[in-house]
Amino acid sequence: TFSRRTQVVYKTLAPKWTETRGAGRFTFPPVDDTLQVEVRDKDLFRSDFLGGVDVYLPDIEPGSEHVKWYPLEGGYGKNRAVGELKLAVLLSDRVGEYGLNEAKASLQVTVISAKGIRAADKGGTSDPF
Repeated sequence: TFSRRTQVVYKTLAPKWTETRGAGRFTFPPVDDTLQVEVRDKDLFRSDFLGGVDVYLPDIEPGSEHVKWYPLEGGYGKNRAVGELKLAVLLSDRVGEYGLNEAKASLQVTVISAKGIRAADKGGTSDPF
């Protein structure tokens, strides 16, 4: 399992992670058939879950960047996820030839932006990462 974290974008409900070169772009080997991405709100001592996305990798065509808005899911009650997350997913061509377990396969994920996320802070915004 690999875990990566974007920069925090303060006081917004529509963060853009790609405004800084390379921020939000990660490359690692695919270790499972599902990519899981969470959006969280940074607080002083902890973080709040704002929503998550599951991307089923066998649906992604290897060698071609797949850019899509995904609805955020999860949570319950007043903490139910709302909004969408825009991701760009690129599986290397080697995945197409040898499958997700190929030693030289790579998965590149760019967390581009989000919109309509839940306000988790008193000021009516969030500090998403």
